[in-house]
Amino acid sequence: MAKKSVTSRRRPDTDNRNARRVMDCLRRMVRALQTASRSRSTRVNLSGAQLWILQQIGETPGISLTQLAAQTLTNASTVSEMAARMVRAGYVRRMSHRADARKIHLTLTNRGAAVLRGSPPPVQEKITTALLSLSPQKLSRLADDFEAWVSESRLQRTPATMLNASEPPNSGPRAR
Repeated sequence: MAKKSVTSRRRPDTDNRNARRVMDCLRRMVRALQTASRSRSTRVNLSGAQLWILQQIGETPGISLTQLAAQTLTNASTVSEMAARMVRAGYVRRMSHRADARKIHLTLTNRGAAVLRGSPPPVQEKITTALLSLSPQKLSRLADDFEAWVSESRLQRTPATMLNASEPPNSGPRAR
């Protein structure tokens, strides 16, 4: 006998309403990220995540990869990969620290600064700012609940990349 899916099981209406409220919130965030990225990628050929990285570097010239990861609420490996792409594309300059060559500092190139001047704030900034404005108790409860949801969905092994981090087509320097 085939196992019934969770959605086909009869649940109390309040559970369904609450589940829909959660899914609608998630859909709004994903939609905002997708819409902003589509609009931006046609103008500047950068993903929302890349623009957010540029913005953070622009606000803190000479920022380290560790600081950048902390500011974007992601891990150093993800930030390092994205920064490397942006260096190759000519938006960011990577410099080694004078006293310790293992320490990397990032600054915008003129090209990177020009892109920032013509771009609206990334949606990731709005989402992160709103998230960090929650009380510590609400933020902790939200984190616990999301982790439980991810676990129940059996998605805990899915990489937690930056929001909307995929590169748009031809994300390198544009040919002229």
